[in-house]
Amino acid sequence: MTLIFAILVKIRVQKRKVISQRQNVIVQEFAERKQRLNNQMILLLLTNAFIFFATTLPITFNKFLATVLTPISTFDEFQQYMVTSTIFDWILCLNYTVSYVCFQYYM
Repeated sequence: MTLIFAILVKIRVQKRKVISQRQNVIVQEFAERKQRLNNQMILLLLTNAFIFFATTLPITFNKFLATVLTPISTFDEFQQYMVTSTIFDWILCLNYTVSYVCFQYYM
């Protein structure tokens, strides 16, 4: 009788070990997935910030130089300024749209 009881206790202890090991593996996999997702979100944020500054700063600098330092004397110069300004504004609007869509998609 004691042998059967000892066997049952040993089986129960082994089951608990296996279950706790499985739970540890599941928790560890969840933590790894969460860390990977956090790394991807940080990369997305940094890439988005880089693209924003890479497109916004040169355009703003160009607009500043074109309006402050270069006087527009003829209609052709004004027309060229308006065309380049419009192209740059479209690029900025596209950048804002893509950033917004990406932000909404990943949140």
